[in-house]
Amino acid sequence: MTAQTPSSSSLRPGSRPCCSWLLMGVAIALTLASPAARATDTLERVKNWAGQQVLGSGAEKPDLTPDGRYAVYRSADWNLFNGVTLTKVNVIFRDLQTGTSELISKTPLGAESNGNSVNASLSADGRFVVFQSTSTDIAPGASSGAHIYVYDRQTGVSELVDVPDGGGTPNGAASESSISDDGRYVTFQSSATNLAGTDANIHTDIFVRDRQLGTTVRLTNGNLPSELPSISADGQRVVFHTKANNIIAGDTNGKHDVLLWDMPTGGYELVSRTSAGGVSNGSSLLSSISRDGRWVAFSSDAGNLNGAGANNGKSQLILFDSATGLMTNVSVDSTGVLANQHVYDPRLSSDGRFVTFQTRASNLVAVDTNNNDDIFVHDTQSALTRRVSESLAGVGGNSGAFPVAPISKDGTLILFVDQSNNLVAGDTNGKDLFLRTMEWPSPWADLGQGLAGTNGMPALQATGDLTGGSLVTLTLSDALPLGSTALVLGFSQLDAPFRGGTLVPFPDIMVIGLPIDAAGTQVIADTWPAGVPSGAQMFLQHWFADPGAVHGFAASNGLSGTTP
Repeated sequence: MTAQTPSSSSLRPGSRPCCSWLLMGVAIALTLASPAARATDTLERVKNWAGQQVLGSGAEKPDLTPDGRYAVYRSADWNLFNGVTLTKVNVIFRDLQTGTSELISKTPLGAESNGNSVNASLSADGRFVVFQSTSTDIAPGASSGAHIYVYDRQTGVSELVDVPDGGGTPNGAASESSISDDGRYVTFQSSATNLAGTDANIHTDIFVRDRQLGTTVRLTNGNLPSELPSISADGQRVVFHTKANNIIAGDTNGKHDVLLWDMPTGGYELVSRTSAGGVSNGSSLLSSISRDGRWVAFSSDAGNLNGAGANNGKSQLILFDSATGLMTNVSVDSTGVLANQHVYDPRLSSDGRFVTFQTRASNLVAVDTNNNDDIFVHDTQSALTRRVSESLAGVGGNSGAFPVAPISKDGTLILFVDQSNNLVAGDTNGKDLFLRTMEWPSPWADLGQGLAGTNGMPALQATGDLTGGSLVTLTLSDALPLGSTALVLGFSQLDAPFRGGTLVPFPDIMVIGLPIDAAGTQVIADTWPAGVPSGAQMFLQHWFADPGAVHGFAASNGLSGTTP
């Protein structure tokens, strides 16, 4: 299909709507922003509790609440904290709104604990902090080695989590924890053999602790280790990777696979699978689950994953949709080209729309010549990929970024760690924690001017991007059930009085007879063609006869968009 501007003759009244012509018009309305930093982006270095540069080895492994207000990270900063010089690696909680900090890895009396504490994550409201520590004075019941604790910021009490199902002391170390949104469920990996049932496999297994019931459940009993669990917001799903071949049937690839455990059924789903449902031909690991439990991101060098497309010989970042079983490569530039280096350590927004990752790839943004590990974020809705670890002028870091980069639920706040000293002015210390605020382009502008009908005010929404072959969807809701509607498209804004309302677009195209379902919804979805000219503007609005409307007609809001 060649790109051209549709005219009023493209669709005649009474003719069958042609989605290809229609979506050509829709595509012209879409906006693709430059990958360079927008004027509204901000980049802030998160300082320590004294308002100074972080000293020592700085911050690592941060986490962020969905609203972006609270953060937690590990730090070997030796600055004073409330008059005490810290000497260990500690877990620090930070209120990014007020700038206040709190020591999490502490004794019941509030002193620094006697071991190192790392790998912290947060409940949704920031009340609970789960972390790993070698300390023996944080809470009763710990043996030597690393263990998992949950600190309740409301009560000031820490709790040992990796404990046997019936109580007692764990006989092995635990690490790599993840907590549900309400703090009830904690998943972790452990080499202990006395946590749940008969455990004689001598390998690291995945467990879930129900802090409310005081029970511990073992998810795996593999003949090789299972590692790096990540839990959904409701605690009902856990994703992890394993090299064991006895957890699911037919696992003969001898590679790491990503599995999804479902609490209600107790069953496993092979995430890193082929279209036929079998194991892939490569290693898949380092998985992360979205808070809603639907999406799983993981790194893989497999070339036969279901729907993910070809592999270029590098480990790519794959996004798995558990609702459909399909996968998509998301370690791509804004036109869909795969990263030219390995990609690791994904983190997902709550709904899976945004995914952050670390890579040394040099082809994901227009100018990337620093030859260092960078943090990137990909928006699956707009197909836009942007570099996070760069200055506001678009200059990449002169040292390198570290994993991981948690992201807020709306994709506007990203927390990351970087060794570079050229991202902000006055950075002379080394490794720092940065908070980036990112403004994402909206391909549509809502122009209002709806006209109420039987179902209230009809609403027109659009999703899609300018990537050739991607899905574009126009959704009309709250329309007259089982009626029909006309979609008006124009290349200029008319705003003329019509049938008691306002006709927003000049009617260059009238797509009539579109059926409305029993719920009052009408959806048009099709692929967007390549080669659409830039600089064009499109206006859209639905109109339909409605006996419940004041003047017998109802209309949706108008939408507009402009290509760059």
